Amino acid sequence: MAAPNDPSLSRVRVSTTENGTYTNVGYVRSADLNRGSDGDTTLYWFGGEAAKTGNRTLAATFPIYWDDADTLGQNVIDAAWASGATLWFQVAPKGVGTGAKVQQFSGTVTEAPLTMAADGDAVEGSFSIRGNPSSLTTVTLA
Repeated sequence: MAAPNDPSLSRVRVSTTENGTYTNVGYVRSADLNRGSDGDTTLYWFGGEAAKTGNRTLAATFPIYWDDADTLGQNVIDAAWASGATLWFQVAPKGVGTGAKVQQFSGTVTEAPLTMAADGDAVEGSFSIRGNPSSLTTVTLA
């Protein structure tokens, strides 16, 4: 049995709809899920200042090992990059078993490089997304 934080359990899954069927894209080697803001400004005047927070942002880069047993998720990523379609993502650092907590959000694929690098039997890849920050939520899998 794998340990609760066993990296071999980590997954990125994708669906074309929020409540649709999520399919595995690959095993996560690492992930950068960046929540920030764009366009923060501070207005200064004699005797004071006022800060205005910019728009919230969400971006992610996923260096992964492609899952050779399930290329459907990879095909969805490629098609969405080509068409600009919005997808739904689940980041599952502790696996996708019943009761697992995952980060779920919508976004568009901004980079989907074609790679041929291999690490042993695994083929390395990566993709990047621009997410919708208001869609970010934690979901417990049934």
